[in-house]
Amino acid sequence: MITSALVMTLSGAIADAATRTWSGAGINSNWTTSGNWTGSIAPSAGDDLVFPAGPAVKTGSNDFANATAFASISIGDSGYTMSGNSITLGAGGITCNNAAMIYAQSALNMPFILPAQRPMTFTGVSDCELSFNGLISGAGGWQIVSMPSTPGRSGVVQLYNAGNSYAGGTSVASSYIGARASGVLGTGPVVMADAAVTIVLYPGTTQANALTAQGGGFNGNGALSFSGNWSGPITLLNYTGLGSNAFPEMVLSGAITGAANAIVNAPQNVETSVVTLNANSPSFLGKLQPNPGKLNVNAAFPNASADLSNSFNGTTLAGTGSIGGVVALGPLTRLAPGYNGTVGVLSTGSLTLPANSTLDVKLNGTTPGTNQSQVNVTGTVTLGGGLNVILQPGYVVPVAASYALIANDGNDPVIGTFAGLAEGASFSASGVPFVITYAGGDGNDVVITAQARALRVSVAGSGVGNVSGTGVAAINCGNGGVVCVQSNTPGAFVTLTATAGVGSTFVGWTGGGCLLNNPCNVFINATQTVQATFAPTSTGPFDLDIDRNTPFSTGPFRAPTDGVMILRYMSGFTGNAITLNAMGPQPGRAAAQIPAHLINIRPLLDVDGDGEINALTDGLLIVRYLLGITGNALIAGALGPNATRNTQAAIQTYLNSFTPP
Repeated sequence: MITSALVMTLSGAIADAATRTWSGAGINSNWTTSGNWTGSIAPSAGDDLVFPAGPAVKTGSNDFANATAFASISIGDSGYTMSGNSITLGAGGITCNNAAMIYAQSALNMPFILPAQRPMTFTGVSDCELSFNGLISGAGGWQIVSMPSTPGRSGVVQLYNAGNSYAGGTSVASSYIGARASGVLGTGPVVMADAAVTIVLYPGTTQANALTAQGGGFNGNGALSFSGNWSGPITLLNYTGLGSNAFPEMVLSGAITGAANAIVNAPQNVETSVVTLNANSPSFLGKLQPNPGKLNVNAAFPNASADLSNSFNGTTLAGTGSIGGVVALGPLTRLAPGYNGTVGVLSTGSLTLPANSTLDVKLNGTTPGTNQSQVNVTGTVTLGGGLNVILQPGYVVPVAASYALIANDGNDPVIGTFAGLAEGASFSASGVPFVITYAGGDGNDVVITAQARALRVSVAGSGVGNVSGTGVAAINCGNGGVVCVQSNTPGAFVTLTATAGVGSTFVGWTGGGCLLNNPCNVFINATQTVQATFAPTSTGPFDLDIDRNTPFSTGPFRAPTDGVMILRYMSGFTGNAITLNAMGPQPGRAAAQIPAHLINIRPLLDVDGDGEINALTDGLLIVRYLLGITGNALIAGALGPNATRNTQAAIQTYLNSFTPP
């Protein structure tokens, strides 16, 4: 029975509830110290606590007994850090009122107990961030809403405690939530109450809550942003942006539900973002729409479609799952079956690859899904974009090996072709020749078949010489501009030996990875083109003094003359255009002789050893060297991607050998 004395006690407690305002003027930081509160009156259980703007001391410790109840907490300034014993939060919840046009940050690091739903409200004129490091528990949950008077401002809640166990869920409107550890959102559902909510998932974290999401996030930053994993079920109410700033990857491993009007814009906003869908989602009836970035679909979406027709340049749809509806790419977008650099099969409904789109397929064998990428289409196939075949490192493609890149169901023919690849056309990927058909497999699949590899050998320069070869196929090639061609078995080695004629010197090779080695072993993993250069011995020495002019005080090797002529030659200039206004005084080599001399020393001009003569790499290295540039500045931004001389020391040593004192 409730006695009259108990009723009077409860009434008195309610009547005595008061607002206590922090001053921080006490002899220590404890909340029970009266000097820390205005009027030197410490709060009592059930009071409203106010932490205003102005106090010099903003650090405090709740030394009341654990679970002491306070009706509300109000933060009115930046820089507060409060910790200590747990608080049972009353119906007034927590308010952050930022009256200054600055970003305000405070931390409430003590544990909180939520006996029922509690509001967390952000008001004022600018952003306010509250951090919670303590354990949050109880049967209740959060109702978070931001109402700053300045457009574009919001409340920010940072949750750090992985043990949070509050069960009443989290409702959020117009705010940011930072999920700094796994499980910080308690055990209840998370509901985005409007389209201006962004939950930031930090790397290595997982949230298992049921999520109801909508909209593009606060200021367009995505309903879910950054990285991490959401493993709970996700319900989308309409257009929803996911994965803005998702680096290295945001993973959604919970099943997604959504009506026909639901759109997954994932990733959103940032070209380097990556979002991966890992849960079968038969109840998602809407559209997958990455824009921009990469969307990996690694699960079954039997009732969804994918639309990249208006996506930004470089947007990629990838994965090893299935999309049952129409998949339509747009210009400059990509379809890449497989996941994170590996091969895989991506299944789709009707597929459209329009002009300027690209299909990327990886080959490391002939078994789709195991060592070969493939698109498996149920419906029509309409082509017009490009094909990019990627051979995995170390894979030697057998002659006559066939690869079904698009497996087309039924008997409907493929509509259109890949750009520049008509039926039966030949093309090359990483030096391997292929032939394509759009009537392969069971009659309507897109299949490519590998052809034999050729070794093409020729002789250049004004000298006389011969190239002989031993290996799987012999080759014998001399002067006269003839290109000797031999078909070879993939994976074989052919040894080429250059032999100079009387009065001539072998200068070097270009192509085949030979460089200056003689003899040279050429690995036939792809079609190889190798050229041997011979020069009359009398035209030497073969160095970087192109015009053989009388030495200046700085030496005979000069950037304004020799360097300029080398750059012009590498850039495709011929004849007089090479030497115009670039000859040094008193040249020992006539201008008319210089084009032929540059051809004779061409192999020596491959400074970085990548098998190519390139003005933007080799030419730049030579000019910098002749200008006296050393150290890292010599090679910065001037090495080819396949350079074999790829350090400053290697480049310096090589060039020193062609500029004798």
